[in-house]
Amino acid sequence: VIVLSAYSEYEFVRQAFLLGAVDYMVKSHMEPEPMNAVVAKAVYRMQERMQRDEQEEREQRALKMKAQEVALIAGLRGGCDTKLEHQASFHDSGEQIIACIQVSTTDEAGTFTEHMIRQVMERHFSEIILLPMSPKEYALMLFFRQEASQGRHSIRQRVAEGMDLLVSHFKQYVNQSISIGVS
Repeated sequence: VIVLSAYSEYEFVRQAFLLGAVDYMVKSHMEPEPMNAVVAKAVYRMQERMQRDEQEEREQRALKMKAQEVALIAGLRGGCDTKLEHQASFHDSGEQIIACIQVSTTDEAGTFTEHMIRQVMERHFSEIILLPMSPKEYALMLFFRQEASQGRHSIRQRVAEGMDLLVSHFKQYVNQSISIGVS
């Protein structure tokens, strides 16, 4: 907020700054150069705030994803802690589908394999968690919200299309075969 006023009384200026104004300008002193500087300062502060908000949002998403990964690992290894699952907010995310993927690859580190799985799956699902379980096995959790217009059949079809695309990408681009089990 930039306050533009006909009054130059100290109390008005003070009150404007206490309420969060970027600057206070008196109408009788409006010149292009000082006004440009005030507007530039306001724009700079807005950009700073937006960047801070975006950074906080990225950090919150990363924390949520980490909590979901921990809960998924616990569930896949045998004991699902309902407290962890609640903290991971699986229930708030709508429905989930878990896919286990086995890749016959020579990619020792698995970075290329993980990248390819993410790239294909993020086209079909807004949120995914991909966890390497061993050098050639991955657990993939897909999240989606079931819309009223979207029945289970259309969701199954979407999952099948995504998995088929994943199989064909591995075959076409790296000449590798993969096996997928979906639950």
